[in-house]
Order: sequence, then structure tokens, then C-alpha cells
Amino acid sequence: MYAKEVVMVLEDARLLAPPAWVIIVLALFVLVLVANDAILGRRDYAKFIRAMKAAAPERASGVRARFLLKWAWQPWVLTIVSVAFIALAPGVALTNAGFTWPDFSAIAAIVAGGGILGGAVVGIAIGVGGMLLFALFSAFFGRKHEARQSALVNPNLQEMLPTARVDRRAWILLSATAAITEEVMYRGVAMLATVLLFPWAPDALVFALVVLYFAGAHLYQGLSGVLVTGALGAVFLALFVATGSLLPGVLLHFIVDVRAVALKTDPATNTSETGS
Repeated sequence: MYAKEVVMVLEDARLLAPPAWVIIVLALFVLVLVANDAILGRRDYAKFIRAMKAAAPERASGVRARFLLKWAWQPWVLTIVSVAFIALAPGVALTNAGFTWPDFSAIAAIVAGGGILGGAVVGIAIGVGGMLLFALFSAFFGRKHEARQSALVNPNLQEMLPTARVDRRAWILLSATAAITEEVMYRGVAMLATVLLFPWAPDALVFALVVLYFAGAHLYQGLSGVLVTGALGAVFLALFVATGSLLPGVLLHFIVDVRAVALKTDPATNTSETGS
């Protein structure tokens, strides 16, 4: 059994009574989000791969940066529209979508209480921290470029790795965009829409559905990408549900994504130290 505070986000959402049209619009936002990322994202990524293969080696970083910057601005349209709708629509509020300061008392209570859930929280914290430390250590001190890549990014996405200053800057911008927009949409909006659409669903089912949205939207990354993003999505969602705020997930999400800029570059050539 877990502390009631852990599911307060869900309970608060179940107490809402917005008009039916508000629930339908929120559900449409989530549907458009997942469909766009799963279908158009796959097509866009294939276009990126073709462009990279056609580009001369000295122009590859510029081509990569162009796509990264494109992906950095696209998610903001739906995110801004969704946030504005929640702020203005009757029966819902931005606090229901995680726009509030985090409350860590529930997490502290779980850890202090021990048991299976307490051990899981500690295990997740240790696992995520260890993953980040290993990735950064590999990036800065690893001797093999391939080892650094495998520690940083899904192997299916290695073409996206920044190798020069221009695409490193674009990657940082994309990381910030993903951290904010994906947490707002895949955690805040998706959780709110799912609870309102299925108020009868148990907490575990709601949690599983929201994780599935995020994992399914990354189909273009292959099975390994779906599994990894699903696992990370579960961690981000757990932070949101436990603290009532999107902020912890945004910060952790940014750290996870921005790790790729740890790849060293050669200032003289403005490329990665391996010359690729």
C-alpha cells in the first residue's frame, strides 16, 4: 500500500467536473501529440537520415544543426495552445497539469516508510544517478568514440549526436525544448486528459496508459528506443505524480537529453576529436 499523497494528482483530477467538450479537446490534444510524434516523427527522422547521407562530411554538422533547430521549435505550437486552453477552459486549472512548485513530502514519507515502494524510489534515484555519472565519465574519459556514443544515446540515433559547435548549440536548445514541452504534454496534459476521460480507471492503469503514450510516440527509435523512453517516461511521470509538479521531471529530462554535448570537440577543426 502506498501513501495517499502519492496519488493526490490523480485524486485532485478526479474531483474536477469540467464540461464534456473540455475533456474532448484535451483528449484530442493528446491524440494529435502522439500521432504527430509517432507518424510524422518517423517520416521526419527518415528525411534527416537521407540528408545526412547526401551531405559532404564538412557540411554534416550544419545539416544536423538545421534539423535539430527545426525539431526544437515545432513542439512549442501544440504545447502553447494546450497550456492556454487549460488556463482558460472552465473546470480545469494549470495546477492540475503540474504548474506548481514541487512538494517532496510524499517522497520523503515513502522513503522513510521503507517497504517495496520505498526501496523502488531509492533504487530509481540510484539508477538514474548512476546512469548519468557513467555517461558523463565515458564521454570525458573514455578512449573509444563508440563507447562514448553507446553511453550517451540510443544506437539508433547516433547520427543525431552533435560533433561540432554549431550542432552542439542546437542540441542544447533541442534538449531544453524536449524537457519542457514533453513534460508539459506527456505528463501534465496527458495525465489530466486520461484521468478526466477515464475517471473509473485505477491508478495503475492511468499510469500505464500515460507511459504508453510516450513510449509509442518514439516508435521511430526502434524497439530499444521505445523501451528506454518508456522507462524514462515512467520515472518522469512518477516524479510528477509524487510531487504534483512538472519541475523535477523537466530538470531531470534536460540532464538526460543534454548529456550528448559532453562529446569533446576539437577547437581547431570544429569537429569531434575523432574527426567524424
